[in-house]
Amino acid sequence: MIGQAGMGVLASSANAEAATGFLAFLTNPENAAQLAQYFPPPRRSLLTGEALAANNEKFTAEQLQTVVVDQIADAVTLPNHTNPAEIAQKAKTELDAMWAPDADIPGVLASVCSAIDPLLVAG
Repeated sequence: MIGQAGMGVLASSANAEAATGFLAFLTNPENAAQLAQYFPPPRRSLLTGEALAANNEKFTAEQLQTVVVDQIADAVTLPNHTNPAEIAQKAKTELDAMWAPDADIPGVLASVCSAIDPLLVAG
């Protein structure tokens, strides 16, 4: 999964008109270019390796083109788990064993996997 984000205005909002104006401002070409450093933009003009690299100091335009832009056409959104808090809690509990001077790191990581695996299958 490459990343996703969405913004909208609730029609039932008490301030729908003001929210619509803010959304228009937030998604104008200049601000959309800034947001593109976090999520692939919906504007085709900004969905190029070169455009993404303009606000990204970590990757080159070529890398962004290959890893992000060229992958968008075949990208799918995977369903999220129904209870991520339960998974996080189980993982945190198991990770507590990591904070010992003689911690068995591979063993701790295996115990995390064992603890959350049933939750991932059920999700």
